[in-house]
Amino acid sequence: MSEQIILKITGDRTMTCGGCENGVKMALSQVPGVEAVVPDRTTQLVTVNLKPEGAEISALLGSMANLGYQAEKA
Repeated sequence: MSEQIILKITGDRTMTCGGCENGVKMALSQVPGVEAVVPDRTTQLVTVNLKPEGAEISALLGSMANLGYQAEKA
């Protein structure tokens, strides 16, 4: 059974377009243990579905930081 984590973008830089959403989706999809990513620029939330072996929250937040987004677990 997979786990779901929701991240909220909290910093000054936010997702403003489909390109931003695609960048977040691509980056988080590369984190080991991630099954699916659904970013939503209207709410600034990113839903991450994890595989049974999961991924560390620190790895997800680090990937977001590498893109220039400040985020936290919602």
